[in-house]
Amino acid sequence: MLRICFTIFLLVLLQHPTSAQIRSYLRFTTDKGLAGDNIYCLQQDKDGFVWIATATGVSRFDGTAFKTFTTKDGLPANEVPWLFIDKRNRVWMGAFNNEICYYYQGAIHNSSNDTLLKQIRQLSRHKRNAVYTMHENIYEFDGVSFAEDAAGNMVIKSKDEIFYVDTQHHVRKYNMPYSGPAFFKPVQLNNTLPIGIIDTSLWKFKVTQHRTDIVYPGFMVLDAHTVITSERSWLNRCLVLHSEKGTERISSPYMNSFDVLSDSNLLLNGIKGSVFFDLKTRKTTDTLLSGINVNVSIIDRDSSIWLGTNGGGLYYFPHRAGTYIQQPGADKISLQVYQFYAYKDELWMGSNNWQFWKLNPNKASIVRQGTIKEMNPLLILPPEGNLLHSPESGLLSIFRNQKGVLKAHHNAKSIMNVKDTMIVAYHNKIDRFLFPGTVLDSVGSNERITCAYYLNGQYYAGTLKGLYKRTKGHTHDHITELKPIITDAVNSMAYSYKNGLLWVSTPENGIYCIRNDQVIQHFNKEKGLSSSICNCLFTDGSKVYVGTIDGLNIIDPDQGFSVNRYYTLDGLPSNNINCVYARDGKVWLGTAEGLSVIEPGGAARNHFFNLIMDQVMVSGQQITTDNNAVLAPDENNIRFNYSGITFLSMHQVQYTYRLLGLDEQWQTTDQRYLQYPSLPSGKYTFELYATDRFGVRSNRIIFSFTIKQQWWEYGWLQAMAAITLLGLAFIITWQRMRKIQRRKQEKIELKEKILELEQLALRARMNPHFIFNSLNSFYQYVIDQDLEGASKFMSDFSKLIRQLFETASFYEIALYKEIDFLSTYMELERTKLRKIFSYTVSVQPDIYTEELIIPSFVIQPFLENAIRHGIQNRGDALGQISLRITLAGNILRLEIEDNGPGRAYSWALKNRNGSLHQSKGINLITERIDLYNKIHQSNVRFDIIDYTEPTSGTLVIISFPLKNSI
Repeated sequence: MLRICFTIFLLVLLQHPTSAQIRSYLRFTTDKGLAGDNIYCLQQDKDGFVWIATATGVSRFDGTAFKTFTTKDGLPANEVPWLFIDKRNRVWMGAFNNEICYYYQGAIHNSSNDTLLKQIRQLSRHKRNAVYTMHENIYEFDGVSFAEDAAGNMVIKSKDEIFYVDTQHHVRKYNMPYSGPAFFKPVQLNNTLPIGIIDTSLWKFKVTQHRTDIVYPGFMVLDAHTVITSERSWLNRCLVLHSEKGTERISSPYMNSFDVLSDSNLLLNGIKGSVFFDLKTRKTTDTLLSGINVNVSIIDRDSSIWLGTNGGGLYYFPHRAGTYIQQPGADKISLQVYQFYAYKDELWMGSNNWQFWKLNPNKASIVRQGTIKEMNPLLILPPEGNLLHSPESGLLSIFRNQKGVLKAHHNAKSIMNVKDTMIVAYHNKIDRFLFPGTVLDSVGSNERITCAYYLNGQYYAGTLKGLYKRTKGHTHDHITELKPIITDAVNSMAYSYKNGLLWVSTPENGIYCIRNDQVIQHFNKEKGLSSSICNCLFTDGSKVYVGTIDGLNIIDPDQGFSVNRYYTLDGLPSNNINCVYARDGKVWLGTAEGLSVIEPGGAARNHFFNLIMDQVMVSGQQITTDNNAVLAPDENNIRFNYSGITFLSMHQVQYTYRLLGLDEQWQTTDQRYLQYPSLPSGKYTFELYATDRFGVRSNRIIFSFTIKQQWWEYGWLQAMAAITLLGLAFIITWQRMRKIQRRKQEKIELKEKILELEQLALRARMNPHFIFNSLNSFYQYVIDQDLEGASKFMSDFSKLIRQLFETASFYEIALYKEIDFLSTYMELERTKLRKIFSYTVSVQPDIYTEELIIPSFVIQPFLENAIRHGIQNRGDALGQISLRITLAGNILRLEIEDNGPGRAYSWALKNRNGSLHQSKGINLITERIDLYNKIHQSNVRFDIIDYTEPTSGTLVIISFPLKNSI
């Protein structure tokens, strides 16, 4: 009777004519890396990984990628029906052939490489396959199962045997059927274990032993007074509740498995989906994956739900995600939503084919389809602070017969209202109406208008060429004759009246925040937005809601202009947002793929986020991840594999790292590994942390290691070599000094030789870290199989090295060769640093660079300082470097200008990071210029100018006097 009533209830529920709400989910199948689409078991380990046992292997998922294990990795069989996570975070796997193994610290342990599993295999007398039958298209497995107590002792059960494994790995075997004393009360339980082996005396009541044919999937402690199991046989499937009051059976005809959500709520998985079941009311409250055969489920640490299906892959339902709202009716078609219309308690939306739908703001549902005639004309007046942008011409037609209002409504670009007036923007003018019909004034434009806003008697016009403002009493015929506030194309505006902020969105460059006609904030993809391409804008008077082609952004000025981003993972039907409406804590989102509602205030932001070091590989061999590893000199090819585990962010994780001992600068990547192919000897500390899409930082990983020195790098050997070299240098210097004393001319020639040698030394001291990183970048191109990028990068690098060798023996160089060398150097640095800056080289047209000679290797160190201490400290990709060459009289002037944070900031950053390295580049150049001036009786000099507010940066001016002006 209960089964019949439950079925009738479901049929009635599915045929209800109201709109349907669907919780958002992600689906993973084999084409996304999952080992198999037929899923037997799900578990989450202590690190946070989700493990998926399938018919074709076991997968591990961290939110970004799947790692699959098969027999090639050590599994006894690819079909693994059962998983179990013990207290040591070992992942136990029961294979279809009754063999067991476990994963621990990066490797699969089986009977061929693990002493514990060898004991169990030697004690086992049964090697036959597990029983595997099919009842009504539902697979049942009676194979290996596991349990563990609070101390860490384990029970491993097969079809015919029970193995008791204590914490010291001593193994005892018991044959089945087992009739001895109970073992322990398990902390965790997976699959079926005879309840006779569980110490029921630890409860205030005793659980009677089951005698049904099949007990599946086992046993769970619901609370201190209730134990819940399930029975599954040919004729019946039901939940069984054991308590002090006795035993109660609840029929569930289609159930495969169940999970406990809370003291009174269960998740029942079956051939027709997963349903939420309330034990108190004995009623179903919600359904997931209706009509899909769900085998198993888990509730992860974010309280999100994972469902493993029979052939349909893996489904992930994020905790507290938004809901899709489908069109009422049997077809359940996703509407294409393009506009919201609101007035007082009414809320409508416009969809494809000029359809209009009435919404229920309180229940977040679609009531029914409406017609234009029944809609309140005041719906075209948007909520305070907002525009009705690109209104439907069909909706505006209701004003045709109302005293001439909006006769040219077909050209309306935006509508807004201020008290009893309406402001309508057309393609070339703005009209202000006294509602419903009298035109009060108009403002013309000689540029195409996209939207308009009226604030305190002033007009703001958004055009394709910027934002313009016209004040009261202005005499200009066209508003666009005035100076624009911003010069980007504008597609919408909104006004946060609670904090006096005007928001302006653009189709290409994000959103501007304006106060008193001054831009006080600018948001784009580089500054916090999910995308710089904005589609729509809405404000509730304080916060602003920005719909882009890649998600929703909510900016809160009261919280330091924080930006929260929302994507399909949060319940959006599509990341391409057409329109937004916010009210009473709910945000309505319209897309071409449907309508959804999210509640940002209720979204879970304190979620599970864990960064772990998966592997440390040295020359292709895995080593322990313990700190202070000591490596041989030839063990200098190191690879770090890591995982930032967060499912509410999925693949949107960014990693920040540095390797102290090689580079003190923090760098970012979205890759899940880093490789250093040829590290020199020394002590290193690898530091890493991850950042999710909410801006939350993970724990930090610190891994220290030492690479031993080569034999020639030991101090005593170097000391002997240094003494020998110093002795030789003293002898050579003494001999040369005697010659200098004899002839003055030889002294001058010797100084020139020293200058040449110093030039070679300066060339030789070109930053070895730059060359190392260049080779590493080339290696990354090869790894990524970017042959075109690798070819171009190596071409530039080889050109730079060739130029260095060609000019190494000269202390003067032609200007055109120096320009070519500097351009090659900056292009290579720009490529290596992932184009975080741009550069320009400008030469005064009347300068003949082939005829001018300047000292070599004077300009490059200043460019290197501009990149290292200027551009790299900006923290974005908007760096600029300018090299300008001019001639005034007989003075050749070179200017190097960057827009970095300035020398004071760089110096403070070094002190804050505890840097002990002090750059000697400026001192070396000063000494070189002084020596050059003495020998050639010249006056080469340079000046460094630090910019202050409102801009920042550094300007270096180098002056080269010429013997004859050109």
